[in-house]
Amino acid sequence: METVENIYHSDMKNDDICVNLYDKDLLEKFILCLLKDIKYSRSVKYYAEILAVSTKKLNYITKKYFGKTAKVYIEERIIENSKKLLSDTPYTVKQISYSMGFTDPTNFNKFFKKHTYITPLMFRQQFIKEHFNHI
Repeated sequence: METVENIYHSDMKNDDICVNLYDKDLLEKFILCLLKDIKYSRSVKYYAEILAVSTKKLNYITKKYFGKTAKVYIEERIIENSKKLLSDTPYTVKQISYSMGFTDPTNFNKFFKKHTYITPLMFRQQFIKEHFNHI
């Protein structure tokens, strides 16, 4: 299981950046909220409200330290979590789509393909072929 600290450090765009404590605390809380609530919301506004900051502030901080907007960061976390579920579990694409907060599996398929250029099923098949063909 990934910890907030591991995610935080792996996502930093530059380890040489001097992070002030407020920013570090905000980023860690943002990551924690994502881990907990990603299945409920993909909205930057949702997370900004939980963190009691503006969407502009949340975007500024994520862009400064992660090199991407909060929206892009959220989308990347969804794709990363989806890939993990597709490769590590027997859940169907439909089950995974619901677990990631999509109310319609078709929308999940479109979202996944937009970000990876392949469908979730193709990703799973490719993963199985690459990792189990040698057995």
